[in-house]
Amino acid sequence: MLAMLFLLTIFFILNFALRITQVQNWVSKRVVKVINEDINGNVSLGEIRIKFPSDISLDDVLISSDGDTVIAASSIDINLLSGITSLIGGNANFDNIEITDAVVNVKRAEGAWVTNIDTIFQAIASPNDTMTSNGVSGTKQPVEFSAKHVILNNVRYINDDKAYGNHHDIFVPYGELSLESLDVLSNVLTLSRAYFKTPIAKMKTYPGVEPVYDGPEIHSDSIPPKLKIVAETMIVEDGIFEILNTKADKKELGPYQIDLNDMKLEEVQIEMADFSVRENDFYGSPSLISFKHPDGFILNGLA
Repeated sequence: MLAMLFLLTIFFILNFALRITQVQNWVSKRVVKVINEDINGNVSLGEIRIKFPSDISLDDVLISSDGDTVIAASSIDINLLSGITSLIGGNANFDNIEITDAVVNVKRAEGAWVTNIDTIFQAIASPNDTMTSNGVSGTKQPVEFSAKHVILNNVRYINDDKAYGNHHDIFVPYGELSLESLDVLSNVLTLSRAYFKTPIAKMKTYPGVEPVYDGPEIHSDSIPPKLKIVAETMIVEDGIFEILNTKADKKELGPYQIDLNDMKLEEVQIEMADFSVRENDFYGSPSLISFKHPDGFILNGLA
């Protein structure tokens, strides 16, 4: 009985203390300080609001590397299924995450092996690991996250890969994700469902400068894996896709021909099962594809 009373007392003290603005500001500074000590980048946080035991709200989140913004968000609201204390173990089960006015800016320089976001997330995955131009060294510790509902409001993803000559710019005004797991070390994002409303995707390819390694022999498992996204179901509603391949030779087209290397598709509707993507390789089993080309070509309900 005394032990139960003690635990209840601690709970109410924490619940009251974490509602005080000064305490929350102190927690915010401590969190930022700890993270900055463990990652190859810099984190800043405008404000943190904690409602014990499971709700966290973050405002003006910024993660940068070498002076460049990698991740920025106006607000991130989080609800943890297993409570705030579960974060201590490195793994977390989220009930709801809502991300508003955010940008993810991924860059890889000419001839580089890794991107700016690789170095940050590998460090988050395990502070004992170190990311070098040749891969990861150190003792790996698995870190996984899951979330029942992820809401995206005005989220933009930019990937400028000068090593392989790819530039992707994807804007999602509204999206819903059911995140089964995010394995940071294996770089695998597994979704049971992904829904995107009126997304705008612009994809451009251009000649790049691939990395060349002339040092000692390295093992393939020391090279960080490329991000792989897997979705059991993927739905796109009223999207716009623009594709420009500057590597291809420009050709004269006839009146009923479409240049697949330079095209814009509107009113895109996609329903697809077993969707996966890793870098520029896309796979899936479509049950519905519709779109409209500005020149008048319409594909309606291909299944």
